[in-house]
Amino acid sequence: MLSNLEKMKKFGFSIQTVLFLAFFLNTTLTAETLSKNIITVETDMHTSLITSISADKNSKYFLTSSYDKTLRLWDTKDGKLIKVFIVPPPDNTKLYKAKISPDGKHIAALTSEGVYVFNLDNGEIIKRIDLSGYRIENYYYWFDIYYSENSQNLAIYSLYDQTTKVYSAKNYEFIKKFNGKLFFSPSGDILNFDGRKVIIYDSHLRVKRKIKFPSYPDHVSFSKDGNMIAFGYSSALNEKTHYIKIEIYSAELKKVVTISDKVNQELLHKLFWSSDGKTIYAVYGIVTFKNYSFNKILKIDTSNKKIISTININNFGEVTDLVYLKDNKFAAVTNIPSILIFDKDKTILLKLNQRN
Repeated sequence: MLSNLEKMKKFGFSIQTVLFLAFFLNTTLTAETLSKNIITVETDMHTSLITSISADKNSKYFLTSSYDKTLRLWDTKDGKLIKVFIVPPPDNTKLYKAKISPDGKHIAALTSEGVYVFNLDNGEIIKRIDLSGYRIENYYYWFDIYYSENSQNLAIYSLYDQTTKVYSAKNYEFIKKFNGKLFFSPSGDILNFDGRKVIIYDSHLRVKRKIKFPSYPDHVSFSKDGNMIAFGYSSALNEKTHYIKIEIYSAELKKVVTISDKVNQELLHKLFWSSDGKTIYAVYGIVTFKNYSFNKILKIDTSNKKIISTININNFGEVTDLVYLKDNKFAAVTNIPSILIFDKDKTILLKLNQRN
């Protein structure tokens, strides 16, 4: 027993921490488990604010990050907790965002000092990407991390200096820094918005063409087949009248239709295409410079080119993040903390709370 604890301490865990985790999670901890930065448990909820939720391409798993310093991998079908990932000290002070690669092989987690990449199957840390020069702790809400649709690249976007760094998902070596934000198409093409100019790259980051664009969108979402693109726009925070505007373009960036309507004080935060391409879901919520919560989801019929209904999610609690799952389902996290899976009719299919 003593030798095992000594091995655990090598990975930054004090004896008190190990005993506390073993008691709290009701599981057996071994040196081998900790060496992989995973604790496997039967079921348990986060003990602090959940900061993000993401899912793999097939919606087999969803991943949550939290201020309780853990990343948790869940089974979408039954809500069973599969694994708990822990970023080693000293970078585990804050976990702001985490994403699963679309192929379900890797996990990338944004901490106060950088990005940690884990192997999803065995939990081993593949890479630590240093971002210490960005002052993430004070401006974490200005950062985003996301994978390309083909899982070949990881992008780290910083509104702090309005640049995107791209890394190879094979070895997580740095490839290139871009001005503006990148958006990855399912076809492999990459859109780079730099001011009112759009540069289109192929999957090897070679320039295909450049196009002038009327305005910089707040959010971009590709249909699952990559043939259509939705661009979403929001009013400024200080504007009295708020509106929704969604522009749908072909993959060749030819405008198909504009859909607009007035909303209350909500601002657009996310855009999702349905699996069949017939519906766009626009997620709106209250946004400040440091906090946001989601209030409703607008359903937009792409055939009739109009808003057909609204899914109000206020009664779920303060929804702090949300992700689209296949088959017109959503997974959301709240400040309770809790996790909800619900469908397009707002029927709750699964709900996970803290144990009483």
